[in-house]
Amino acid sequence: MKAILTHNIKENRKKYLLFACCLIIGIVLGLMAPRFLNQNVQNELDIFIDDYFSDYKNIKDIDPAELLRNNIFKKLSTYLLIWISGFSVIGAFFMPTYFLFYGFMIGFTNSFVNNAYGINGMLMNFAAFLPQNIIELPALFFAGACVISYSLKHTKTSKGLAKVESTKGLFTVYSVFLLIAFIISIAGCVIESYVTPDLILYFLEKVV
Repeated sequence: MKAILTHNIKENRKKYLLFACCLIIGIVLGLMAPRFLNQNVQNELDIFIDDYFSDYKNIKDIDPAELLRNNIFKKLSTYLLIWISGFSVIGAFFMPTYFLFYGFMIGFTNSFVNNAYGINGMLMNFAAFLPQNIIELPALFFAGACVISYSLKHTKTSKGLAKVESTKGLFTVYSVFLLIAFIISIAGCVIESYVTPDLILYFLEKVV
């Protein structure tokens, strides 16, 4: 298993580096974005975040099993979209864009929570994003590398630039790899459903 992972990382290190750069750029852009909003919009967002977290006790009433089902469904929808994107050259551009947007949403959300709650807000952001992403991001990186590889090979084959015989079984391998990434991400969904809410509550009690 270790040899397989090592080989995969070496073979796709440029793709992983690209994804990491897109994610970091997205986070930085998200952190900077609130500065370009007018004051009225910033005030409305601050009020929204304050009202949302002021009602934090409702989190205690959420059924973790129901939350898990919802998270798995959302993750399944995401992976189906990722899987479909690989059937054309779009897949080669979709994944970097996805990580850019994913990072932007993290940075944008963090910026407002940090401004509203200071150091506790920063800790709350870590609680909300870090635990599940320790598992989900590597799975997404792996899926993204598979998408780009399959997308380019599929495009070459459809345009007659590669032999069809050379891509036999490629679809099956591609689908199985995406399924493996999805299954791994379910572990992140479990953490997000059963662990993250308690961590958020812990820090919310300090700031609300």
